[in-house]
Amino acid sequence: MLRAGVAISVVALAACGGEDFSPEGSGAASSASASSSSGNSGTGGGTAGSGAGGSATGGGGPICAGSAVCVPAAPDGWEGPTALWLGNDAPPECDSGWMTASTAHEGMVSGDVSCEACTCGVPSMEVCGVPAVTIYSSNSCGGIVNNVVPKANGGCTTIPSTFSMRATAAEATGGSCATQGGSPTLGEIKFENAALLCNEPKDSEACGKNGVCAPPAPAGGRLCVAKHGDEPSCPGEYPDRAVIYAGVADTRGCTACSCGAPKGATCVGVLGAYLATDCAGNKAPIAQDGSCVNNNISTWTALSYVPGMYIPGACSPSGGVVTGEVSPMDPTTVCCHQ
Repeated sequence: MLRAGVAISVVALAACGGEDFSPEGSGAASSASASSSSGNSGTGGGTAGSGAGGSATGGGGPICAGSAVCVPAAPDGWEGPTALWLGNDAPPECDSGWMTASTAHEGMVSGDVSCEACTCGVPSMEVCGVPAVTIYSSNSCGGIVNNVVPKANGGCTTIPSTFSMRATAAEATGGSCATQGGSPTLGEIKFENAALLCNEPKDSEACGKNGVCAPPAPAGGRLCVAKHGDEPSCPGEYPDRAVIYAGVADTRGCTACSCGAPKGATCVGVLGAYLATDCAGNKAPIAQDGSCVNNNISTWTALSYVPGMYIPGACSPSGGVVTGEVSPMDPTTVCCHQ
């Protein structure tokens, strides 16, 4: 029999309108069924088989007691009878003649997801280097060229005699930024309609000709048979097809955040040039902006660099992109009587 107590969603349902059926041999209420009560179709379909004594089996045979309805027996491979109701309101209750009931939903509408923006923290563990220094054998940064590397600890660095030089500020290397954000916010999964499935009649007595008694369907519902899986077609006496799903696969999420390498850090220090090779005497400050600095008096023979302020750069974030979707799973085909 159909499983009970699981949330299911119903999609691709054919129109569920229909007529009461009341052939002979269907019980004391069979004569009353001639009133052709088509029922309130509600939002999910007609009330076919919801009254007493309905049947599509024809001929004589045993009758159904009370409000039970005579319907065609479930074909081989199908389970039933069962009853299906659809609507926008809260589902009704199944008749007491049904042993189990399960709620359902129809028409998956939306399953929104948004991602928190990815951000990067302040870089840490960056290491400042030393200025890049180029010295020249003549003024105006001409002549023989040499690249020198001043000591990073403020020590004295002896250089070839030079009349001019250029220097660019020290750069920071290494380091990383802590990743923040990227958490998903999942919206409620919404459906067009609620649904109710009534399963397992307490009594399934034979009736009419090749029929079986079933409790009445809820108002606005249908009497049906069911088969697990997505069946392409329905049995002849239960032609109206619906596919219901016992679950939802929710793979919504966000891609992981990441941070690129730090960029744009500033390492501020003092670079000086000296006439004496031991860095004694006056120190000429050397700009670290790449401009040419001339010595119009004599030649420099030593450099010193004293590290100063470190101003961190920044990391560029990436990620936090929506992934996945909401999709139905575990289908069951439900075919309803006209």
